[in-house]
Amino acid sequence: MSITEPSKTSIRVHEFFWLKLMKGYYRRFVGSFGLKGDEMVLDFGCGPGSTSKFIAQILEKGGGELTCLDLSKAWIERVKKHLSRFSNVEYYAEDIRKWGEKNDYFDAVAIHFMLHDIDKSERQEVVRALANKMKAGAKLFIREPTKEGHGMRPEEIQELMSKNGLEETDSKATKSLMMGVMYTGFFSKTD
Repeated sequence: MSITEPSKTSIRVHEFFWLKLMKGYYRRFVGSFGLKGDEMVLDFGCGPGSTSKFIAQILEKGGGELTCLDLSKAWIERVKKHLSRFSNVEYYAEDIRKWGEKNDYFDAVAIHFMLHDIDKSERQEVVRALANKMKAGAKLFIREPTKEGHGMRPEEIQELMSKNGLEETDSKATKSLMMGVMYTGFFSKTD
């Protein structure tokens, strides 16, 4: 996977839009996970921490830990700043496929509007690497746009997950004025 680091302007726009204007949207998404607070959670492709903040708040109460993983060093620096008050968060600017830590470790993985940005030829390998980081019975929560040209078909997401031992337990299509048509899927690691 390759990444272009965001410009300072892009960072400011993303932080204003995603962290301020859309915070209720992210809070509801994270609230739907049903986390108890004692889990080990990976926020894959965390960006500026739009979902990370709400996950960290839940985990802080129950002794759980959050790991924020993103290819972009700039986003990791920003999420560190935004979550600096939390002592239960670790940060990594790494490619999941090369990240040698935390195999069979996570109880849950969150992916929000990120998988569609990975080149189609690399998605299978990325999802396999994610599945390897998950404990048996772990949950994966994903929301992706489904717009042709900038998104993924729900069937493609379901097939990627299924091929890597992740069974769909719930899914729905939703539409938001700001985000468009989206697929939300909940999966469980079967092995």
